[in-house]
Amino acid sequence: MDYLEGNDYDKGLAITYLYKALHHSDVALMDEFTLSFVSSTHPRAMLGRMKRRGLEVRAGQPGPGIYTVAGSELRMQVVVLGELEDPQTSYMFAVFLTRPAKKSRADFLLLKKHLEDPADKDLEQLVDFMVKNELVETRAIEEVWNMAQQMPVTNREKLAELFDRHPFGQELRKRFMEQGLQQGKLEGKLEGKLEGKLEGKLEETRMAILDFLESRFDQRPAEVDAALNTIQDLERLKKLRREVFKAGTLQEALEVIGRSTGGAGEH
Repeated sequence: MDYLEGNDYDKGLAITYLYKALHHSDVALMDEFTLSFVSSTHPRAMLGRMKRRGLEVRAGQPGPGIYTVAGSELRMQVVVLGELEDPQTSYMFAVFLTRPAKKSRADFLLLKKHLEDPADKDLEQLVDFMVKNELVETRAIEEVWNMAQQMPVTNREKLAELFDRHPFGQELRKRFMEQGLQQGKLEGKLEGKLEGKLEGKLEETRMAILDFLESRFDQRPAEVDAALNTIQDLERLKKLRREVFKAGTLQEALEVIGRSTGGAGEH
């Protein structure tokens, strides 16, 4: 909520005890529950009431923006969204964040940690709730989706399973897969163009060597053509061209080609 008043502390206690009585009557100790109060700004009035009742409020535990409350049979903490700085502690409260940059980062970390530790039921429930209610930034989901493509198949299947449980997730998954398909086609075309361009330069360099042999020594041995085709590295082929151009006799040229191709091309 935007701001917590002193009486919100009592309301939180009442709701927690009622929840325990109705749903977990078999639980003997209240320290199995954690009561979290979340406020956008510093809840001075509520923290003051806690202190007046003998509770100890410890700031910055485990990080800025989180206040641990000790002295009660309940485990309690107060989270001040405006004071959260470290994404490693704020991601669990991503559902409450409103600032786009901070929320997107928290959403990403939440999804990433769930992907890395799918056995954590608390994370799974929180992520499931956020996806179901469309509370996750699309940009964060897209980043995690792209990251998952580099992870083991089991991780990708886990993410797909999460998306498939809800219409919002299904829509995003479909969109990302279509984008991936288009990207794959684009990369394939680009790779094909680059390969074609490289092959063209290789062929041009081979022809330059063969033309030199024919014009300088009036010969173009067939075995040289085959030997040059074994070289697929353009820089290596260019270096060979420079050395062949320095040859004074056909034999010298063939020896240079032989050394570069492991003996191929030599008489």
